[in-house]
Amino acid sequence: MLLIIRSLNTINENVLRLAHSNSSTSTRAIAQLLRISEPIVWRILSVNQMNPYNLQSFQASTLEDYQPQRNLATSFHQYSTTDTNKVRSPH
Repeated sequence: MLLIIRSLNTINENVLRLAHSNSSTSTRAIAQLLRISEPIVWRILSVNQMNPYNLQSFQASTLEDYQPQRNLATSFHQYSTTDTNKVRSPH
């Protein structure tokens, strides 16, 4: 059995380097690359005031991605304000 001894400083430095090099890198990916557990990655980042997160699709969205929703909201607003009898409250 091969015993690999890694210093705590080296692990910390590698985690921080990977997190800084690409802020969208997941803690899972960092853990797999360095062959350490994900909770260790979380702890290292937390101690260094870094808040890792999983990138959600809306966080990577651009203004163009919201245009269809905006068009729908605008057309509904125009439709509902042209005649108050068209859209009624259920109460």
